[in-house]
Amino acid sequence: MKELTKSGLKKHTAAIHCSGELSLVERKLSNILLLNAYNDLLTKDIHVIQSKHLFSMLGWEDSNNVEGLKNTLKGLMSTIVEFNLMGDGGEVWQAMTLLSSAVLSDGECRYSYAKDLAVKFYKPEIFAVINIAIQKQFKSNYALTLYENCVRFINVGSTGWWDLATFRKIMGAKSNTYDEFKRLSSFVIKIAMKEINEVSDIRIEIEYKKEKRKVIALRFLISPNSQHKLIEPKAGNIQSNDIYAELKEMDLFKRLRAHGIGERLALSWMIEEPDLAVKAVNYTENMDEKGLIKGNTAGYIRRLIETRAELGQSEYKTVKDEKKAEYMQQLEKQKNNEDMNKLMAKYEKAVYLRELKNISNEKINQLKDDFLLSNEGKDISQTVFDFDKGKFVNKLTQLTFLPWLKKMITPKFNKDDFEIWLKEKV
Repeated sequence: MKELTKSGLKKHTAAIHCSGELSLVERKLSNILLLNAYNDLLTKDIHVIQSKHLFSMLGWEDSNNVEGLKNTLKGLMSTIVEFNLMGDGGEVWQAMTLLSSAVLSDGECRYSYAKDLAVKFYKPEIFAVINIAIQKQFKSNYALTLYENCVRFINVGSTGWWDLATFRKIMGAKSNTYDEFKRLSSFVIKIAMKEINEVSDIRIEIEYKKEKRKVIALRFLISPNSQHKLIEPKAGNIQSNDIYAELKEMDLFKRLRAHGIGERLALSWMIEEPDLAVKAVNYTENMDEKGLIKGNTAGYIRRLIETRAELGQSEYKTVKDEKKAEYMQQLEKQKNNEDMNKLMAKYEKAVYLRELKNISNEKINQLKDDFLLSNEGKDISQTVFDFDKGKFVNKLTQLTFLPWLKKMITPKFNKDDFEIWLKEKV
């Protein structure tokens, strides 16, 4: 954002997240919490969201991974955000933790930001609020990191030049492996760009600055992706456009809010998926009246919209779905039985082995770097990696790596897939 002063134009330069310190899950959680709090950032000190909603939006809807949520929140609370702002008196540096506090109690997550950070979060010229539906498509931490640092420059068209040291800090590509630009390009830049251009609402291209044939800096050119619609074309305050005032008077908005859907999220659905939003609310209320929804209706509506469920189907399909919902409720109860727990463990192992068999060498190398930056791998000293075999040379390191790898590549629980597997095994 540019401001006219007596001395000319004043620019707010990019905020440097020490974002490479964040895991993919931490990064996604950070964006979810910001989206939930956005409208109240300047008026409230404490923000609240149901823990079940967090599980759902993180892709954990079939678990109650409270310990995982605690660890992820602690990761955000230990992450430092740096800002370099160009003021009239020269550069001003600021630093603060990404999250000031967090409390998990009675099925709720209560959290807060430092006041200075809340103000900056509210300004789209410094931070863009990420579309959660798009965020869920990202599988690579590098891709989501680069997306976050590009999307807020959509109106400018370019990130501006980053020297390689700054770029690696932003991306978290700290491994010595990336001292060689060829590897940085192959395993970080190209993979991240490919995923952004495939799944997000922007397209990016790269330009290099060279000195004696050596790359010393880079920048990304940004344009809208014609395959996606931007939730907010001007990335401005959601309350600043008359269209939002009109939307807030609509019955659909009031119904979504009555179910506990946040204002910003409700408006984004009404803009991007109006027909699906109506069907999702109608379907949810119909199912709830019949006592077929276990838990919060807001989470149910979210799942329907974010998974783009087929709604408004024939009566036969509706009855079939209701019977399936009843069956799945019974199945949920059976999970507490020892036999069902054993079956679940076998199923998870089968899914993990299937994913491990199909994973590419390129992906396993990327995961290796993510592991070494994670809590589990940050203190490991034996880090020699066999790129041909896709594993660490040291056996103890490999034994530590495997459980972490299992968590990263095993997809979220899929009820339909589990039912098919169960019929084959039982």
